[in-house]
Amino acid sequence: IAIENGLVGEKVITTINLDYETLYFDEANQHVIETIKEVDAYIEYSNQSSYSQGAPIGGEARQYRRIDFTIRVAKEQVNVLLKALEGMEAVKIGEQIGSEDVTQTYRDTETRINVLNQKEKRLNELMEEAETIEQILQIEDNLSQTIAEREILQSQLDGIDNLIDYTTVHLHLVERQRVSNGRNETLPFWGRAKEAVLDSLYSFYYWVQDAAIWIIYALPFIVIIVVVA
Repeated sequence: IAIENGLVGEKVITTINLDYETLYFDEANQHVIETIKEVDAYIEYSNQSSYSQGAPIGGEARQYRRIDFTIRVAKEQVNVLLKALEGMEAVKIGEQIGSEDVTQTYRDTETRINVLNQKEKRLNELMEEAETIEQILQIEDNLSQTIAEREILQSQLDGIDNLIDYTTVHLHLVERQRVSNGRNETLPFWGRAKEAVLDSLYSFYYWVQDAAIWIIYALPFIVIIVVVA
């Protein structure tokens, strides 16, 4: 997978969204973590949760897990990360790549910082020429405001640099009872029909399991009802 910058701007922020489904949640999760370490990326945010699928006839619903990662990876290592993720026990069902050109914002912020630097320099010169306490206090107040504004803008500029140098990857890994190797492709009619039949068979298979569990739970009550009858 090659990530190419189609924008002409010099300063571009790239964001990638990846969606995976897996039968082997623990193995896939461990593969993601090891891959992140291998490419010297880091996890900015992660959250693991569970969900129920299907309506059970008896007992508790089956619980499945999902985990969401926000990964920060150096832009030079993005393709390495994406290539390594292809080797895990999971099926990729979705991928979106977005780019935002922030060149103009970056240049405008740089210009404002330069103006404030010149203003600070001029205020320092006026400070040396000040003759009264009132003048000194007024210059100090202007100087403090100028420095504070410049530092805020510099912080914004540093934040943009970080977003440019490190691509953000939102990765979602979901555990399923069954995954399809064709979900990330456009299937013809017969392919979709095959998927529907297989989904139906899997649903019936688990319905029979749930029904059997329900009968086991209900067996003592059934015996009592038969004896009373």
